[in-house]
Amino acid sequence: MSEDIKADVKLVPTVKSFDQKVFERFGGKLSEEEREYFLRKALPALKTRPRLEDSPDVGMSGQIDQDRADLLRKQAQAEINVDYLRAKIVENRLAGLMAEQKWLGQNAVVTETSEFDDWLRGADRVVEYQGEPPFRLIIDFTSESDSHRLGDEKLRPIFHSIETGLLGEVKYFRSAGDKKQHWLKKLPKVLICFEPATARRLADPKQADLENSWAKITCLLEIKKQIEFFMKYNANPARRGYRAGLAEEIAESYRHVLDLVKIIYLETIGNFVEKVLKIKMPQSGVEALLVKLEPMLIEKVSQRDRSAAALLKLVS
Repeated sequence: MSEDIKADVKLVPTVKSFDQKVFERFGGKLSEEEREYFLRKALPALKTRPRLEDSPDVGMSGQIDQDRADLLRKQAQAEINVDYLRAKIVENRLAGLMAEQKWLGQNAVVTETSEFDDWLRGADRVVEYQGEPPFRLIIDFTSESDSHRLGDEKLRPIFHSIETGLLGEVKYFRSAGDKKQHWLKKLPKVLICFEPATARRLADPKQADLENSWAKITCLLEIKKQIEFFMKYNANPARRGYRAGLAEEIAESYRHVLDLVKIIYLETIGNFVEKVLKIKMPQSGVEALLVKLEPMLIEKVSQRDRSAAALLKLVS
């Protein structure tokens, strides 16, 4: 590269992302470990998100400009503090564990969403199961531990999506399968609730093994109870927007999730019982055990994590 070109390159301003600006403002309030993790892991992952301008649909140029304006408006109106950074750290740690340790199955791929879909659609990740057609699930991570806010701000929009029949949407999704960008519609969506203290325990090598087992159980239990709750609401003829045919389509989408999660959930509980109690049980035995003990399991999980407790209180 010539010296002239090098000089020109240096003159090109670096555009800071929203997340970088938040870190510059509030990063000093993080612990040293949190700052290091955010800069080393969370921020680089946020920079790899799908971009609006990479959409293959050239006819969407006007819509992309509008979506970008909506995103900037939403960010400008948000009340941001250091908890935003902590939420991104929790989200990155949990998504990493879900992907690396296959919490949601051996064939599950956990994919980052665009900044637009994070802010405007409440979609932090998409769990993708390859096949024809591929099966996908939207994940919204949260550390909210107030059950009223959790219900109003997180669960109510999911109920509304059932009432309209639209379910979840991810407008700028880049598939791990074909590497192409897609506009995903009518996807089931669930919350994954963990408080920052749980993420810190997961990062501690002395506690990580046991904590990972509990976190995986908590994750699967949260998804299972939500799907059962949403399916019950969807099937209620008295609910707003009920139409039998549409309700059956929605139920089918949820059944895919529930069937898969139940299998992984039973395997995980069986492995945990074998590891902790040194008792090997067949799947039928684990299933029979859970019929009696799941309320106790919910109580135990709730004692370990306030965010999980708030969610399970609402959907159990």
